[in-house]
Amino acid sequence: MLEAIVLANGLYHPLCNVIATFLCATATTGCRSDPIQRETPSHSINVVPGIPADTVPQWVFADSNVIAKTEYLSLSHVKNVVRVSFMAESTQPERQAAIDQVHGVVIGGNMGNYYVYIRGATPATLRSVIEMLNSIPQVDRAGYVLVNFLEGN
Repeated sequence: MLEAIVLANGLYHPLCNVIATFLCATATTGCRSDPIQRETPSHSINVVPGIPADTVPQWVFADSNVIAKTEYLSLSHVKNVVRVSFMAESTQPERQAAIDQVHGVVIGGNMGNYYVYIRGATPATLRSVIEMLNSIPQVDRAGYVLVNFLEGN
C-alpha cells in the first residue's frame, strides 16, 4: 500500500507528491517540512519516469537552497539539484540506471529535463555528479539548475 505524506498544515510534501517518483510508505516514517534535512523513509521507491514531469517543487528555488556562486560556477544555482536530459532513444531502464548511479531522486522536471535531488550535496559533489552523468552515453547533458536564468533576472 502506498500513501502520500500530508504535513500538519494539510499540504502534501513536495518530495512525496511528484508523479509517483518518490513515494513514502507510511505517514509515520514521514517527510519533514524541510526536504533537505529529512531522513529518507526506509520504504521508498525512486522510479524514474520515462518522460520528465513538467513541475518543480517550490522548495527547489527557496533562498535557503540557492548558492550565489562557488569555485566551480560563478552563477547563482540550486545547491542540491541537478538537471539531466537524456538521448531520445534512451529507455526507461537506462534512465533509471543513470539516476541510480549518482544516488539521485527525481523530484520533477522542466522543458524535457529531469530535476534530480542529490542528498547531502556540496559544491564539489554536485560537480562530480554532473561530470559522472555527462560521462554516461544515454545522457544528452547534465548541469546545474541556474536560478537567475530561470527567473529571468
